[in-house]
Amino acid sequence: MIRLRGVALGPALRDLCLHGSTPEREAAIVRSFSHTRPFVLAIWVLPVITAYVGIAKPDFGVSIQ
Repeated sequence: MIRLRGVALGPALRDLCLHGSTPEREAAIVRSFSHTRPFVLAIWVLPVITAYVGIAKPDFGVSIQ
C-alpha cells in the first residue's frame, strides 16, 4: 500500500532535485507523505504489539485444553 499510495512521491522528489522547490512540489511531497503515513506507522506498531503478545502471553479469556 505504501507503493500504491506513494506513487507520486518519486516524480515529486525528482522535480524537487532537478528544478528546485516550489509550493506545488512541496505540497505534492507532503500529500504523498500524508497518504502513506498510516501504513508506515502500522509497520512500526504491529511488530510492537506482536512482541507484547509473545512476551506477555495474555490470557484473552481463552482456555486451551
